[in-house]
Amino acid sequence: MIAAKFGLYSDATGCHNLDDEGISCIRFAVSLREEYDEELLSIMNKYKVKCEGELVTGCIKKFHRLDKRRQHDLCEAIRRQFRELRNTTRKTFFCKVHEHCNGNVGRYTSDVSLHE
Repeated sequence: MIAAKFGLYSDATGCHNLDDEGISCIRFAVSLREEYDEELLSIMNKYKVKCEGELVTGCIKKFHRLDKRRQHDLCEAIRRQFRELRNTTRKTFFCKVHEHCNGNVGRYTSDVSLHE
């Protein structure tokens, strides 16, 4: 349904037939993904976590030497920050898509912010 609305169909060459609305949609999604990636890297750098999987699960290998209470508190803080980032990103994305599909917004904007 969404693919039909935005004209997102592949032809035999693999090229996509995108109208202005489809291009606007793609730009919005790419912009939101880039902001998400920047925020994710910020969390990873803050805690010196090496992979996204450790953030998602909260099982951070480098903390195994800490006492159990401190390890738990630190891992919980990291999980909480990741959940907040994920939830904010999803909310922003789905609100914009909902607004657009219901005709409340003419075009997606690429100047989105996860901190709105």
